[in-house]
Parts: sequence; C-alpha cells; structure tokens
Amino acid sequence: MRSTYTAAFVLLLLCTTVTTQAQLSDNFSDGSFKTNPVWSGDTSEFIINAAGELQLNGPEEGASALVTTVQLPYATVWDMKIRLEFAPSITNLLRIWLSISSLDANAEGYLLDIGENGSADALRFFKRQNGAPTLLATGIPGTVATEPTDIRIVVQRTANGDWTAFVAKDGGPLVQQFMVNDQSMPVNGSKLFGFNCIYTETRKDKFFFDDLVIKADSSDTTPPLLTGYENIDNQKIKLIFDEPLDSLSSIITTQYLLNTTTNPSLVLWSAASPNTVELHFSTPFMSGQNYTIDATAIRDWLGNEAQVQQVAFSFLQETPAAPTDIIINEVMAKPAPSQGLPGLVEWVELLNRSDKYIRLSQLTIADESSTPRPLPDMVLAPDSTIVLCSATGAVLLAPFTNNVGVVVGFPTLNDSGDVIKLANQQGQSIDEISYSDSWHTEAEKSGGGWSLERINPELLCLAAQNWQSCPQLPGGSPGKQNFSFSTAPDVTAPFPVNITLINAQTAQITFSEAMDADALQNAVNYRFTPDLEIDEIVLQTNNSTATLVFTSAIPFKTLYALRFAPTMTDCAGNAVPSDRFLEFGVPENPEMGDLVINEILFNPASGGARFVELYNNSDKILNWNNVYLINTNKTANGIPTTSNRLFLPGTYYVFTTDQTNILTTYPDAVESNIWQQSLPSLDDKTDNISIYWNNGVSKITLDSFNYSSEYHNSLFSVGDREGVSLERIRFDVPTNNSNNWTSAARRGSPTLPNSQASSGQPIQNEFITLQPARISPDGDGKDDYLDIIWDLGQAGYFATLTIYDSEGIPVKSIVKQALASTTGALRWDGDMDNGGRARPGIYILFVELFNAQGDVKRVKLPFAVIF
Repeated sequence: MRSTYTAAFVLLLLCTTVTTQAQLSDNFSDGSFKTNPVWSGDTSEFIINAAGELQLNGPEEGASALVTTVQLPYATVWDMKIRLEFAPSITNLLRIWLSISSLDANAEGYLLDIGENGSADALRFFKRQNGAPTLLATGIPGTVATEPTDIRIVVQRTANGDWTAFVAKDGGPLVQQFMVNDQSMPVNGSKLFGFNCIYTETRKDKFFFDDLVIKADSSDTTPPLLTGYENIDNQKIKLIFDEPLDSLSSIITTQYLLNTTTNPSLVLWSAASPNTVELHFSTPFMSGQNYTIDATAIRDWLGNEAQVQQVAFSFLQETPAAPTDIIINEVMAKPAPSQGLPGLVEWVELLNRSDKYIRLSQLTIADESSTPRPLPDMVLAPDSTIVLCSATGAVLLAPFTNNVGVVVGFPTLNDSGDVIKLANQQGQSIDEISYSDSWHTEAEKSGGGWSLERINPELLCLAAQNWQSCPQLPGGSPGKQNFSFSTAPDVTAPFPVNITLINAQTAQITFSEAMDADALQNAVNYRFTPDLEIDEIVLQTNNSTATLVFTSAIPFKTLYALRFAPTMTDCAGNAVPSDRFLEFGVPENPEMGDLVINEILFNPASGGARFVELYNNSDKILNWNNVYLINTNKTANGIPTTSNRLFLPGTYYVFTTDQTNILTTYPDAVESNIWQQSLPSLDDKTDNISIYWNNGVSKITLDSFNYSSEYHNSLFSVGDREGVSLERIRFDVPTNNSNNWTSAARRGSPTLPNSQASSGQPIQNEFITLQPARISPDGDGKDDYLDIIWDLGQAGYFATLTIYDSEGIPVKSIVKQALASTTGALRWDGDMDNGGRARPGIYILFVELFNAQGDVKRVKLPFAVIF
C-alpha cells in the first residue's frame, strides 16, 4: 500500500521545481510532459499514451500527482478534457488543483473533486484555507457518476471573484454546474495547477487527461467603475474600483483632479491591492470641508477605459476628546408617565461643543453604581448631538430623532438622582453631572415624562443653576437643540453654603455653584478669624466643594469665621460677596438643655407648611449628626435630622417639610438655616415635640415641649391662631412653663430671634423684676408683654399678684394666694379682668408674699402701658 493522498501530495509539493508561464496550453502531442510546459511530481507514474493523452500508470494502488506552475491573470479560464474509465467513488477519485499558493504543508488554494459514494456523483468545488477544506459549491448530481466518465470541464473566474463551472459529457454541449463568489484568497500571480489521482489496484491506469488550456478571460469589455474611497490621513486618499486596474496608466497623476484644479503629487498602485490607487496631495485637507476627485481615462487590467468619474468626500480629522469637549446635555431619567415621548425609554443626550470630530467608541458612560460601557463606534461632529440609550430604546425613539447611539448595557438611571459619568478609555473624566429631581424648575415635572435640559452649554461650572425642566411638549428635545437653550451670561454671585469639619484638622466647604478651580486652590482666598494655616486644598466634583487640610488641629470651644478674598470667583468671574461668611469650630456632644425648642408652627394656614425651630443655648459647637425629632405621644422612633452640619452657639435652625413655602411666607428668613425634611406628625391643638441625641451608645433627651393652642395670646380667636407660630419667651425658663410661650408677631420669625422676646430696660427690686419698664400690647412684636420674674431666695411663700391702674383700681388679678416656686416667671399681655385691653397710662404691680413663719413681703413696682 502506498502513502496516503495528503502525505504524498505534500511530499510532491516539497519536491516540485517551479516554472512560470503566462498561460498554459498542452495537448501532449509532443509525447512528453517534462518540457514545454514542465510538469513535476510523480512523473514516473504518468505516461503519454499512443493516443497522445496524459495517462496515469501507477505501479500499485495509491495516490499520484503532477503539477505545473502558471502565471494566472486576474480573470482566468481553465479548460480541460478528463476521461475516467470507471465510475468515480471515494476510493477512486480525481482532485484537480486549479490554484495553489505555496509549496508547503499549509498550501492554500481552490480545487475540484470528482468522486464520491453512491450514484449521484457531482462536480464539487472546495477551497483549502488554514489547513482545512471548505465546500463552496456542488454541480448537478449524477454528472460524473457514469462508467466511464468522459467529460470536458471549463471553469471561469472573474476579477471580482465569481466562479462558474461547466461540464460537457461525451462530446455534448457545455452545461453550467454552479456559480459562486469567493474572494477570500488571491488567485492571480504565480500559482500551481495540477492533478491528484487517488485509486485502487484495478484503477491504477484508468485516468486520462488531454487538451488542457489555462488562459486569461478576456470576455470583460466593461471599464472599471469608481465605487468608493477611504481617507488615509489629511494628505492621502485611496480610491476604490470594482476591478483590478492597469498598473501603468493608473498611476499617471494628470488623470486625477482634486476640486477640478489640483493634481496629486504622487499616485501609488500595488499588486497586493490592484483595484485601488492611493493619491498623495501636497496641501493638507481641511477637516470637515467637502471635496471632489475626478478620475479620467482609468483603464482596467484588460485595457477597458472609463470616462470621467467623480467621487465626493469630506475629510474628518478625528481627535481624542479632552475634558468638556463633549458634555452631558439632556437627561431623561424618569420617562413615565409619557408626555409625548416613549414612556419606557431612559436616555442621555451628549453635545459636542468643540471643533473636533470625535470617535465615540473611545469613550464610556456609567452611572454611580454601574460598570463603564463603551459608546457606539461613530464619529460625533462639532456642534452636534447624539442620544444614548439601549437597543430597545433606539427603536422606540426612532420616530423622534435620527441621532441615536446604542449602548450595550446602558445604565439604569435613578429617578430621584444619580451621577452620570462620561470618560475616556484611560478613565479620565470628560464630563460628569450629579443630577437630582430637585433640579426640575417646575415641581410637578419631577413626577415623570419630562427631561432635564442644560440651559447654556458654555457655563460648564454651573450645576443645578444651569439646568431646568424641559419647557414644552413632548417633554424633551432628544437629538435637537434644547428647548431651554440660552446664551445668557451668568451674573449671579456665588456664596458659601456650609462648612463641615471632617476631623479636627480637615474641613469641607460647599459653595452654591461650581467655582473657578484656580481660585478654589489658592490658599490666599481663604481668610480665617482667628488665623488658620492651610496645608493642602483638594477639589471635589464640579468644583463646588473644596476640602481644606490645616497644618494643625483646631481646638474645642473656638469659633472661627471664614471670609473670602475678592478673587474667590465662580467660572464666570462673579466674586463671593464680601458680607457672606461661614462660622465653624470643632463639635462637641450635646447635653440636656444645650439644644432647645424655640418656635413651632403646628397649625399652618391652608397650603402652608409646619416647622420646628431649634436654638443652640450652649457655648458649644454642635453637630446635627445623631440628633432626632420625635413626637413622644405617637411613636418611640425619632426622625434623624438630614444635615451633616455644624450648629453654632446662639444660632437658630428650622426644620420643615417645604423650604420654599417658609421662604415665601417669611421673606426675612435665612435660607441656609432652613432644612427641608420630614417631621413627626403634629396635632393642630395639643401634642408633643421632642429632640434627642443618640450615637448608638448613649441617648439623651435634649428638650421636650408639650404644646397647646391655648398658649396663644388670649386675645386671639381660634381663627386668628391658624398660621401663627408659638414662640419661646425666655431660654432660662423651663420649656413646659405655659407662661414661657406666646403667639408670634407677624405670624412667626423662623431662623430669627423671636418676635416676642423682651428688649426694653427692666424694673426691679430685691425680689421682683419687671421686663420691660413699659409695654406696648398692640401685637406689633415689640414689647407686647410684661414679664414678671421673681427670685425669693427660699421656698414656702404664698403669693398674690394684682395690677392696679393709676387711680388704684385693680384691673387684673394674676395670682391669688398661690404657693410660689423659689424662682419663676409670668407674663401679662395687657388683658383685663373685664375682658378688655389695658389703656395707655401708668400701672402698678402689687405683690404680696407671706409664709407660715409670719414673714410678709409687699412690693409695688410701677410700669407704663403705651401705644
């Protein structure tokens, strides 16, 4: 048994001598196959028989092959006669190599097979690539199944890779067997053509070959067609034709014109890519400009000449994105309920605000909790937009915009707020926003269906101030200029919002908007009283927050003020006003009485908001962390205050469910001291509000107030009390002393000193103090009440307090023979026993004190009532 086909043929290839010729024509009439042309391989196993045919003459069963080298053109015709004096089968078959690329074990090329099991043998067409055969086409079944098989085979390959095979049986007409296109391997050039016979002992001399012709297919009379172009760089462009070009005429520079005026300085043609030419120009193309190239009298490899053909192109100089070249311009985080756009599609719109052409696949998008995902492979032109979404979203958005890019794994955006990050592949931030549903300028639009739009794309340092709700239907402007677009400059001055101590040596400052980065990083712009030395400044996202590290730790009970130099500006050049400053210090843990309830609105007017005002009644700097609000009548669980801020001595802070309502109702209130959050449920008549501190280890009740609507001014009717807060009168009187609370003037004073706090000069003797010396009970919030304060020095006294007019007539009995506390206070609001209001004039407070030991004290203190 001889070697197998594969081993024999590889050995054959390794031993073959190559002879190249322009075409092949051999009818073997010279009686030899060793010259003109030269055949190589198993030459001892083939003969030229008496009929002038090439005939297999194998010594025994096995595989025998002959090959010759041919210079194949771009389009080729193979024509040959084959006679097999047996019915072909898997053990007796013929393999015809039309083209082989090399002479080693990894030979690649195209071949025909004749022979398979059964009676439906057909001409089969294979390619061999990467060491494995692939069936490309099969001819008419039964065509090569007869005994004998006497056929003529014609195979035609065009320059663009169309393969067509014909077979004529027993001298009859040619019949098409198959047509297929394959251009995966080159055919032209120096290739091997050959026969490989595989046979059994009885078929070792039954293979015959004759009238072999391999020639160029000259049936093509169509000139080459200019089909496209490819930009190489800003001075080179490649023109692409539908077939190979003539290597000489195609490189003539005068046959090409740029914009009908300019010839290329050089034209290159390569046999490796024969259907293209590369044009080089001396003057660079301008990015984004439109051009034309005329190609005249271009010939294909057969000499067919084309008329003038033109291609139009624009050169795009792609440039990597730098920070803020592309910005996040619009966000649809909550698409439902729909206002006209698809209610199921979350999307983000990007704007290229640079003059660059930027390939988006170099960038990624992510939200705060997702993995960065690459953007689609497309180029974003200057001043253009792209809407990013999921594949499903792109289908639904198609009726609204053509500018859609699909992001595989597009992040799920949070309705209430999220961080959207645009970065390059190196992780460098290109743009980032931390949006919130509070950015909506129309509160009802935060409910869904409306996008958030950036207003001015040039004011990059602004956050919420430069965003607003989409102002019109259909709820967003995907792929278009934003409906809220404006070029109005930023003229609003920034201001410091708060300062938080991270530790005794580190503070974080937040501004109302993003600041100029250089200004934030310049230590000269921070002015501390007392002095503090800055060691390091670290900027946070969007430059609205700076972290300051000091050279030494800040001591306790030291209050610092931070003011700013005129050079502390936002990115538009607006400076922090000189009167805006922050106070801070190292916080301590509170104790009972350090934090007190100072004012409460529990029965707001229709449409109004409740609020609770707290006051720092200590010399400590406190932190709101671990402070809770609670109604002890209704629950055991408090509501944490939602601000990590400092609470300075002598300051007022208000907690409310609606900050905007409080600012509208009380325009003098300090906005930065009003914090919006949930409150405990509060009854309109009587209930409890308490505050406690709990750090998880210790829990301390700081203050508790059992309020009542009866604490209001006695002259106020039930209707008058609606929308009026209760104010604390004195900090040194117990919270639950009913005489220490009264109705606020001007309906309330949130974040400000209470309107009913005493201000005039006092009148006093050894035991009794009157505050002030004159009162004006007209409800204007100034000296409306007389505070009666006592300090008896010892317990056990009974007291009678009566007010007389200037004629000695008693007008108000305040206390009658009641056991008095050692210290205490009462308040008279100008009402008389007859239900009327005291008139202007001089009045006398008469106080009589006595105890069981017979000690009697009598005090008369005059005061004035004025209007």
